[in-house]
Amino acid sequence: MTNSLNDKKKEIKKVNGYYVIILILSLIIMVIGISFAYFTAVSSQEKDKTRINTGTLIINFTDGIEINNPLLIPRSTPTNINDQEYLYTNTFSVESTGTLDQTIDIYLNITTNQFSNGALKYKVYNTNGQQMKEGTLTQSGDMRILENTYLGAGQTAEFTLMIWLQETGTGQNQDQAKSLVGTMRAEATQVRK
Repeated sequence: MTNSLNDKKKEIKKVNGYYVIILILSLIIMVIGISFAYFTAVSSQEKDKTRINTGTLIINFTDGIEINNPLLIPRSTPTNINDQEYLYTNTFSVESTGTLDQTIDIYLNITTNQFSNGALKYKVYNTNGQQMKEGTLTQSGDMRILENTYLGAGQTAEFTLMIWLQETGTGQNQDQAKSLVGTMRAEATQVRK
């Protein structure tokens, strides 16, 4: 009985030995295969084939990012970029210093607007005096005041934001001594070629 037990132990050790040998051979083959695949991939790459481009925006808010209680008196809609009496203006530029073309969106985040609903209007002009967008300010929250404006790599674009209290031709005493507070920000999206 002890012989048969010893024979079974020897047989189990033999089988375990075969498994260990097969495991070691499998690992060696796997390492050789991975190494071959890696070196084949590395050697087949052309110089400068893999290139990473980056985009960098510099936003210069000449007049600051904060809109804080501008003095607004009722007036008619401004007719051009030089018609700036009794309104708030903010000039800012967006410069692309990276290697990517992009489109930019400009947002106005209004935290306080005590004026009557729809009383405040805005326009955005580019540096050439061309009107880019016009609209009505919301009472609060994020609003896009300029969208999908192309800015090429290495270019700079300058804009002027105008905000005014629209003249209605009726008494507007309810909008006296009211407050407007907000901030501006710019976001860019890479142009896919």
